[in-house]
Amino acid sequence: MLMWGVRLVMYEDDIPASMLTSDSGEVLEEGSFLRAWGNARVETSEGRTLSSPELVWCDSLDSFMTDCLAVLEMPDSLGTTYITGRGVILDRTLGSAAGVGVRESFMAVYSGEVRIEE
Repeated sequence: MLMWGVRLVMYEDDIPASMLTSDSGEVLEEGSFLRAWGNARVETSEGRTLSSPELVWCDSLDSFMTDCLAVLEMPDSLGTTYITGRGVILDRTLGSAAGVGVRESFMAVYSGEVRIEE
């Protein structure tokens, strides 16, 4: 089934945890996969975002994945870490490094304050 103006809200304990949006998408294999393309973006309730031209949600792995260029933004109290690269698998929370699988090289950049103790 093809879709336009995709908006998929994912819940944890009946609370919205993340939302996938894109220009277009399609449901594959009886709902096991959702392929989203055209400004595909996932935002979590913690403020993390994943952007890519194409993202795939795999229900059995409970993960987002892409072979395209991806940008992951992870804000904290002092700034934001930006991770960019190709080929990534992330859990639904776009979480910690333990939940990140990288198939090709990624680059991380931190923008924010760096505390220097004297």
